[in-house]
Parts: sequence; C-alpha cells; structure tokens
Amino acid sequence: MNTQCVIHKVSPKHKRQIRKIIYDHFEYIEEQWDEFQRRLQK
Repeated sequence: MNTQCVIHKVSPKHKRQIRKIIYDHFEYIEEQWDEFQRRLQK
C-alpha cells in the first residue's frame, strides 16, 4: 500500500511541514480512521 500521496506545486519546506504535522498527530489520525471504519460497518 502506498502511504504517500502526491502533492503538486508544494515546496520541499511545506512538504516537510505537512509530514511533521501528520507524524505529530498520527495517533489521533489513526483513532479517527478506526472510528470511521467502525461506522461504515454498522
């Protein structure tokens, strides 16, 4: 599975900032994804 999305016309600096935000909030993102998946199964 490819975990990297394609970002067009974004500077390398901004890409690093985006990755850092995702990394810093990964647990929250994961929890929300799990909740989303649970709701789909109902």
